[in-house]
Amino acid sequence: MASSIDPVDNMFGTGTSLLQRILIGFGAGWFGNLLSRICASITSWDDVINPMEIVRGIFEDFDTSEVLGFVFWPLILIYYLAKIPLYALIVAPMLALFLVRIVLTDDPVLFWSLAIIATLTPGLVISDGSLWSLVPLVFMYIGLGAGLWWAVNYEHGEWIDGIKDFFERDKT
Repeated sequence: MASSIDPVDNMFGTGTSLLQRILIGFGAGWFGNLLSRICASITSWDDVINPMEIVRGIFEDFDTSEVLGFVFWPLILIYYLAKIPLYALIVAPMLALFLVRIVLTDDPVLFWSLAIIATLTPGLVISDGSLWSLVPLVFMYIGLGAGLWWAVNYEHGEWIDGIKDFFERDKT
């Protein structure tokens, strides 16, 4: 389909695409924080047997600061900076890079949004979780790793080809 020369149509199309990319970035952050909260709310074997305990653990202290932290999810880095500064200092530039790649470039967004989810998922487990919280975190990371691998193959196959070429060049 030929591109339109109508400036209003072009502006609306660009604005819609930008808004979609911003919402995808925020949706990925919300989902990563939700997975983190689910993992952190599992504190014993009884929680796995009784799933309502997990739901109660997710929403038990959900006050206005939690709502603001959930809606404006990049602000959770302030909480992480106070509780686990090394994690926050590592995660902040990564999240900035991923959000820039989603919002400001024409790259496909699936890989970058999965990267945001994978980056945010261990946050509450590290700061507030117990050893039992690591069990669902491992299972979620197995799924996220498979999703990231599929997204790299699907959207950025040239990265894999470049790495293969690099290692094959060293063998010859």
